[in-house]
Amino acid sequence: MPKVYTSSNDRQRAYISRLIKAKRDFLGVKNEQIGDVLGITDRAVRYKINKADFDLVDLYQLRHLIPFSVEELHLMIGGEK
Repeated sequence: MPKVYTSSNDRQRAYISRLIKAKRDFLGVKNEQIGDVLGITDRAVRYKINKADFDLVDLYQLRHLIPFSVEELHLMIGGEK
């Protein structure tokens, strides 16, 4: 059964979560590494990824560990697909 989104915010959060998980897995980055960059625990990293709770500062700090294209950044900060 397909996923049903109740709002565009839910759709955007799901996109951010999927994108970060996919890039993390593709690049072989561990949650501990992300936590070290952001200054948070492994558990907090898992929460942030699952809830897509990233702000611009977090994305900026992750830029060397998980590079994002301009298009991906545009979509994550509120652009339309």
